[in-house]
Amino acid sequence: FEEFAAALLNVWTRSFGTGPLLPPDETDDTHEQEDLRVELQDYMDDFGIDLLTKGCHSMVPVLDLYNHFGTNPNVGFAYNTSQGAFVVTSTMRIPVGQEVMDSYGKHTEA
Repeated sequence: FEEFAAALLNVWTRSFGTGPLLPPDETDDTHEQEDLRVELQDYMDDFGIDLLTKGCHSMVPVLDLYNHFGTNPNVGFAYNTSQGAFVVTSTMRIPVGQEVMDSYGKHTEA
C-alpha cells in the first residue's frame, strides 16, 4: 500500500490540467481532431468521463521542476490545443541568472 500511496501522491502533486482537449470550433476539425473527438465522446458515453469539455490532468516532464512563486511568477503555462502540447511562456523579462518561477495554482505553500 505504501508504494501505491507514494505513486499516487507523485501523480497528484505533479500533474497539470489541460482544460478542453480540442478547440471548441468544430468546423475546422482536421481528420486527426475528428478521430480524437470521437474517442473522447466514447469516454463520455461509456464511462461518464467528460474529457472533451473538461480535459484531464497529465504528467508534464520538466514543468514540475520549476519552482513555485505564487505571488509573482515570471512564466506561465497552458495547454495549446492546436499544438497538442503544454507551452511555457515568460510573463516578464527574465534577467540572465534569475530563476524561472511559475505558479502551481491553488496549492498550499508547503
